[in-house]
Amino acid sequence: MRVEALLLHHRKQPMPRSVFETEGVRDRAVESCRLERGLAEHLARHGQPAQRCSLAGNPHLDPDLVGLLAKDPDENVRFVVATRADITEEQRAGIPINFDPRRHYLVERFSRDSNEEVRHRAASDPRLSPASAVLLLDDPHERVRYAAALHPRLPARVMIRLLRDADTAQTAARHPALPVPVMEQMLQRIQPAAPVTPGP
Repeated sequence: MRVEALLLHHRKQPMPRSVFETEGVRDRAVESCRLERGLAEHLARHGQPAQRCSLAGNPHLDPDLVGLLAKDPDENVRFVVATRADITEEQRAGIPINFDPRRHYLVERFSRDSNEEVRHRAASDPRLSPASAVLLLDDPHERVRYAAALHPRLPARVMIRLLRDADTAQTAARHPALPVPVMEQMLQRIQPAAPVTPGP
């Protein structure tokens, strides 16, 4: 209970190093609390890669430290900065990232982010797990649902459900993994029947 209270308190009040070092506080504080400037700067420059990754997603981080982490030697840290909701598209485009499979755990995390743009990027990422893609089919935002419906790793049973639903069938029919026989069968179903010509 004390740890929860500390974390809540320090979302508004800067957390000093003495509190940060408290058992059970450090890992959660680095990604969600307002940290004293000296502590935040120390972590941005000298923290472990996992700490810098968490810090890069901290919504209370000063803009200059966000900029510092955008140039971090660790690509995972730069990737987290690139998904922040509070940076401009120009800033985002200037962050050098080479996508590789090692970042799948971040994609999973971003699929549950509160920001629509971050979830949309996760839904469009082929490394997202099938289970997470299925969860995003119920997202409140249409473009996130659309991206999830086209995810290449959607399970077959889910694809069938989408194809049978009038609201999602049109999107599901565009799915790149849909077998050709299924596409042909759908075309036959939606094409109007040839008019019957009356006999003589």
